[in-house]
Amino acid sequence: ATIKKLATGYKFTEGPALGPDSNVYFTDIPNQRIVRFDVKEGTASVFREDSGRANGLLFDKQGALLACEGGRRRLVRIKGETVTVLAERFEEKRLNSPNDLTLDAAGGIYFTDPRYGRQGDRELDFEAVYYRSAEGKLSRLCKEIAKPNGILLSNDGKTLYVAASKGKRIMAYAVEKPGTLGEGKQFAPLDLESRGGPDGMTTDDKGHVYCAGQGHIWRWDATGKLVEK
Repeated sequence: ATIKKLATGYKFTEGPALGPDSNVYFTDIPNQRIVRFDVKEGTASVFREDSGRANGLLFDKQGALLACEGGRRRLVRIKGETVTVLAERFEEKRLNSPNDLTLDAAGGIYFTDPRYGRQGDRELDFEAVYYRSAEGKLSRLCKEIAKPNGILLSNDGKTLYVAASKGKRIMAYAVEKPGTLGEGKQFAPLDLESRGGPDGMTTDDKGHVYCAGQGHIWRWDATGKLVEK
């Protein structure tokens, strides 16, 4: 594969997502914008202003955009001009800063909630992974990961991968049923001497796991064997 620059001129880009129109959407966090890159035309345009410092993005089966609005500390669903808040509080306390998300076949959403930067307005004394069921119930799944960041569900829905940015490793959890995880284990480590940690993840039709982090794109097979960096 070769690397091709698609668009430039942004401050801090995150959260690329493939839209139902086959175009690519991503966030420019400091500028509070969600950008749409037209694949056929090769041009980028602003899709949404005042994005709430959105980070991770994902489209659901109905074509609505799901966004982790880290600045507003909530998970939202955007359909046209309608914005629906899906998660904002856990046990009556505001979330830290939702970062990334993945969707299961049951319509539930797994998302990470770390806190980077200033800490003064935090209401929760932990960082965690959550599951929001299709019915709207919010559950905390684990809180032992330091700075949970990227999150990914395997193609068969049986494994949940979580990027532990502070621990510089990818964790894997068996999905026993929607919103219920088994004990976690390390799926793959990153170079501990390198700067930074793992961030966003995706997969391909072979079940390989890709992760952006530390100046590289990493790729492992389904067993956790490093294929290329």
